[in-house]
Amino acid sequence: MVRYIFRRLLLMIPLLLAVSLLTFILIRLVPGDPVSAQFGLDPERMDIQQLDRIREELGLNDPLPIQYLRYLGNVVRGDFGRSLSTRREVGPDILQRLPATIQLAVASMIVVILIAIPLGIISAHKRGSWLDNLAMGASLFGVSMPNFWVGTMLILLFSLTLGWLPSVAQGESITDRLKALILPAVTLGTSLAGLMTRMTRSSMLEVLGQDYIRTAHAKGLKHRTVLIRHGLRTALIPVVTILGVQFASLLSGAVIVETIFAWPGMGRLAVNAIWRRDYPVIMGCVLVFATIFALANLIVDVLYTFLDPRIRYEK
Repeated sequence: MVRYIFRRLLLMIPLLLAVSLLTFILIRLVPGDPVSAQFGLDPERMDIQQLDRIREELGLNDPLPIQYLRYLGNVVRGDFGRSLSTRREVGPDILQRLPATIQLAVASMIVVILIAIPLGIISAHKRGSWLDNLAMGASLFGVSMPNFWVGTMLILLFSLTLGWLPSVAQGESITDRLKALILPAVTLGTSLAGLMTRMTRSSMLEVLGQDYIRTAHAKGLKHRTVLIRHGLRTALIPVVTILGVQFASLLSGAVIVETIFAWPGMGRLAVNAIWRRDYPVIMGCVLVFATIFALANLIVDVLYTFLDPRIRYEK
């Protein structure tokens, strides 16, 4: 297991190199001048010498291969560069925003697990009943509703009408932070909960038809024991796979929700950097997102060995 993890970590190096190179090329192909985007300048009305001086100070006049190799060398030393707009170091800015995004992703995943796993089990156990139809209808509703609509409706109901929960983060106490986290977590977890409910149901139905489940029933084990201990454990393998990938997606794809609820996460940081053509911030955010995806897939592979003892990675 240790050797497998070490090999996977080594494979992350060429992956991150490829991601950094592709991101570097793509952001340079986006129309627009970073200098005018940073300072609100009109290049056509600005003195060409002044424009070249600013670009020279920012290192944007160097050939693209030189810029990329210089950036890569700095990243190896742990330096993600400085923001073109704020002139602050990118690394500390990302570290400042990352905890808020992780909090939102973890809270959303808790919402997904609390909703999807029980509904999926009940739906599979009561296949064809009104409970099954109700659970599938609710899951279809969750998948169909876009995040921006769900978030807006939750704000109108629980913040503006009932006044139970805040729509934006206010205060520094733990209670205030938890209250502000509820609405964005529910918004972000709704669509994923619908998907995971259907996935859990499908996986449970497949497992419940296996021979060892019938054997467990024949031995006189309680139905709950067979359903949870023997059925659910095996059925969770594809569910955990989707959860691992979706958790990484939650970290990098919560842009809309973070914008609606003014949540100070990395999604808003990345979007603002794209609008300002802030190359170092964009590169730093993408590298962090790619690292999270790779680590999430590694953790999922490790979890397989705990869910199914037949899976080993030593050979």
